[in-house]
Amino acid sequence: MLFTDVTWRVIDGDVKPYMVFWNPESMKIDFQTLEQNEHISWTIDGPTMCIGYRNQKGNHIPCPENMILRPGRTQCGPCSALDKQESCARCDGTMCSASAEKFEKCRDTEYAIYLVLIGDIIKVGVSTSKRIKIRWIEQGADYGTVVTTVKGGDKARRLESQISKLTDTSKAIRTSQKIRSMGTAIDRQIAELRINEILNELEKSVSIASPKIETLANYYGFSKLESAPQEITFNKKSQRTDIVGDVVGVKGSVMLISVPGNINALNLKRMRGRLVINNPHASIIA
Repeated sequence: MLFTDVTWRVIDGDVKPYMVFWNPESMKIDFQTLEQNEHISWTIDGPTMCIGYRNQKGNHIPCPENMILRPGRTQCGPCSALDKQESCARCDGTMCSASAEKFEKCRDTEYAIYLVLIGDIIKVGVSTSKRIKIRWIEQGADYGTVVTTVKGGDKARRLESQISKLTDTSKAIRTSQKIRSMGTAIDRQIAELRINEILNELEKSVSIASPKIETLANYYGFSKLESAPQEITFNKKSQRTDIVGDVVGVKGSVMLISVPGNINALNLKRMRGRLVINNPHASIIA
């Protein structure tokens, strides 16, 4: 099946990671859980295919041309232009390219501007208030707090940029940085000091909410790592890569896999647009 994304969903009050696939036989989206201690034996096969686009209702539409893409891309030009969700993901609050209906909904929605600590890196971001914790978990945050809330996504994005500039705090962290930071555990006391330093900087410029710093480490399925895991790289020459091992846990979009003598990190986002084949004969031994 064609892997399209990794997401976190609330099922029966529990937050779990799911892999999202496009099933060409049923012409539907399938979800597959990622359970701790589950043994996986996959072959990831290329080339990278366009994952399609999401329409106004958020439904997935497959690429009509089944376009093959160059490395690093997940959508062809036409599907990217048709995607009604990506314009919001790229929004910086200066200009809205969404539909009138979506703009009105965005304008009337409450958004939270937040700070998260991922390893030893602090990030500022925006989410709707209703799904703030899910958003933190999606990013693999260890700690999170709401700075303030505003109505309207454009206002929230502009405030996010203002906070980023005032405090020299990043609005994005590369997955490779997150993987390297997994060997750096920050205890709650130090996390609170780091986050409160930024909140104190902002008090003169931003109306700060009563901050409550939440710990999120218990959602990922593993405790402190002794060192940063080794990131799995994909075989560019053959376009086929075998992934074998036992699932240790999932942190954001990174799955940790135990192999004899080591823990490897698989950036699931890098699998988007690739075929995932259950292969009992897969082997990571060259």
